[in-house]
Amino acid sequence: MNSKSRMGTRKSGSAGRTAFTLIELLVVIAIVAILASMILPALARAKMKALQTQCLGNEKQLAMAWIVYADEHDETVPPNKATVAPGDSWVAGVESWTPGNTDNINTSFLADPKYALLSPYTSSSIGIYKCPGDRVECDLGPRVRSYSMNNMVNSVITNIPAAYLNKKPALQYRVYQKVTDCLVPGPANTWVFVEEHADSINDGFFWVNMFNTSAWEDLPASYHGSAGCFSFADGHAESRKWTDSSINGRPVTGQSYGQGSASANPTNDLFWVQSHTTAPQ
Repeated sequence: MNSKSRMGTRKSGSAGRTAFTLIELLVVIAIVAILASMILPALARAKMKALQTQCLGNEKQLAMAWIVYADEHDETVPPNKATVAPGDSWVAGVESWTPGNTDNINTSFLADPKYALLSPYTSSSIGIYKCPGDRVECDLGPRVRSYSMNNMVNSVITNIPAAYLNKKPALQYRVYQKVTDCLVPGPANTWVFVEEHADSINDGFFWVNMFNTSAWEDLPASYHGSAGCFSFADGHAESRKWTDSSINGRPVTGQSYGQGSASANPTNDLFWVQSHTTAPQ
């Protein structure tokens, strides 16, 4: 009897040892936490990279539509105006932080050919005008456009101030009215579309002042960590990693940006943008 009792006690003790002790449970939790701390940042980076890839795809589609438009219009690219009336620029609508501004959410300005001149060449797609990393909303909901066009690409001179076209008596810069005009700095080095910061974007016209080397007139966005995306006159798209603190990770304030109010390092990002915007005549 005593022997059987001792054997039964051993079985009971052996079964009890299958449960976790408190220390073992804490160790497992600590290991899981360490693994999560290693994996989650990698997943966040992968997600950000995926959004950047999609953004580059959007801009490439816009650039290809821009090129096909020119093919059907004697090499002349679509007009680009700072003051937009529906149907006479590559895109219509002026986004702003003004409450109740329906231009912010008007998809007709992107899909309807009578407003959006690129619409017939984009299958009336509206998604390609919006960076997937742009999660900014106005009072009416998500805004529909993140991209703007180079101010020196077929700017319509009659409605645009001379300063926007970088015109001065001593030096004039090239305005690219045709694809074949982009000889300097070359199609692969002349950007056409850029994602613009939510506080800066309004019409579809992105102003780069070639005579101002110390401040940003309009602000590029950095929706992909510290990078922004461009597409070029040859149809390719690429990202630019920003180092200038004025634009690198600049937060959205929900207030309109005052042109020229953000200082810039003249030897850094602004110089790169200017050198890919246009060239002296």
